[in-house]
Amino acid sequence: MKRKEQGFTLLEMLVVVLIIVLLAGLVFRMVGAIGKSNDIAETRAKIEKVSHALEEFKAIYGKYPPVPFYHGQQQTGYEFPTEITWGENSEAMAKRIVENGKGTLSDWGGNCTVYTFGLASFFIPRYNGTAERGPKAFCGVKNYEQHDKDGVPQWTQFNSRVNGKLGDSDRDLNAVRRILPHLGGKLGPDNRIADSGCLSYWEAHRHHPFNDEAVVTNLNVTFADAWRRELHYVSMPPYETYKLWSNGPDGVQGTSDDIVSGSN
Repeated sequence: MKRKEQGFTLLEMLVVVLIIVLLAGLVFRMVGAIGKSNDIAETRAKIEKVSHALEEFKAIYGKYPPVPFYHGQQQTGYEFPTEITWGENSEAMAKRIVENGKGTLSDWGGNCTVYTFGLASFFIPRYNGTAERGPKAFCGVKNYEQHDKDGVPQWTQFNSRVNGKLGDSDRDLNAVRRILPHLGGKLGPDNRIADSGCLSYWEAHRHHPFNDEAVVTNLNVTFADAWRRELHYVSMPPYETYKLWSNGPDGVQGTSDDIVSGSN
């Protein structure tokens, strides 16, 4: 008489489970390595595009973008307000902020920059389709009651004047037409961005610390790596060299996995 077949013993089941766990771990590591490799390749490709745009800018203007310093460092993003609310009178809030001067929301403690003219601001129209959407007081419009300023100093200092008014000069718009294609973007016939290419758009809402009804909506146009972190850019006077980089997979600056273009 044949012996009845027996099922797996507990030890055999544990061995099978262990093998499955080891195989799953191996698969996850392989997938992670492939994902990391793809992220690095994506970031390298974006940095290469921005580097081509930098070279085009230098061919036009004779130097790399002279990005100003904010809070001790140069920025990649171009940030500007697109909407301000203060109860029912957004322009009243804008007027009060402008009158505090120095281009910062000084009544909020002086640590909130109104505009940051980062690297991206040298590659796109600053006025057409961007800052013109913001409150009038920020964009250099005069004729407030007993108020005769041209908007915040940052805005007036870093922008062109066309026939006495702030705006995008023909030279700058023509430069953008040459530069944007290197980023995979293009301008439309109305001088607005028709395709933003590898530019990223982030929106931030800032509340007044003493009044939750007061909100500034800022739009940040920037360059981000595959890990959704902004690229870094440095160029010092006379702007003959630059350094553009991502902190890489570990997100820590100055380590061996940084992805770098140029030298400064």
